Amino acid sequence: MTGTIILAAGEWRRLGQPKQNLVFHNKTLLERAVEAALGSGCKPVIVVLGANAGLIDIAVNGDVKLVHNPDWSEGMASSIRTGINELKKYNHVNGVLIMLCDQPFVDKALIAAMQTSQQQTGKAIVACSYGNTIGVP
Repeated sequence: MTGTIILAAGEWRRLGQPKQNLVFHNKTLLERAVEAALGSGCKPVIVVLGANAGLIDIAVNGDVKLVHNPDWSEGMASSIRTGINELKKYNHVNGVLIMLCDQPFVDKALIAAMQTSQQQTGKAIVACSYGNTIGVP
């Protein structure tokens, strides 16, 4: 089973409010990310919060776990580490999908395509490419 880590710990100082709470097509960016991950069948979904964690508005169910990264100011690597440490608690997880909370066009179909690509190629790591760049998810 593939687990998902959604990185949502950033401060978003330039925006003036938590980006995770921005609404796009009647859902917050974070809700959209969680919905895409759950819709793809990935379980569990780990949401890593950090700066402004108390201001993030997200309802969770049993397949979604919120964790706090106390070292969020160190950057994305510290949030990945926090998420991986949480995923280690789940014996059934043998893969991980890393997502950002602010990619509103990532949906369950894209995640499924990535999983299929990984299975078909046997590669340990797969990633999306866009604008001549490779990145998350």
